[in-house]
Amino acid sequence: GLKAMFVKALASACFIATAFVAFAMNKDHFEYGVLMILGFIFSLMGDIWLDLKWVYPESNDTYTFAGFGSFMIGHFFYLAGLFIHYADFAKQLYIVVPAVIVSVSTK
Repeated sequence: GLKAMFVKALASACFIATAFVAFAMNKDHFEYGVLMILGFIFSLMGDIWLDLKWVYPESNDTYTFAGFGSFMIGHFFYLAGLFIHYADFAKQLYIVVPAVIVSVSTK
């Protein structure tokens, strides 16, 4: 219901606030901070969309797809931030291992 949606949104807002504080205290990793904050914001929107499908069941499909799409975009930002900040692309394992895992898990 709406109460659960507001509680989850408040928790996500706290994650976003924490990320903003961490970002303000450490500007050495600008791209990483921006991408993580964007990931948190899209995750918050995903939570809200998915909770709205319970409040408005007649629009279940619309809210479900919007929620999943928002989470997908958020995870894109998370992964981009992690790769930009931590990945050493000189090591082929960063490309080969995930490709093998995806190939095996989709069959």
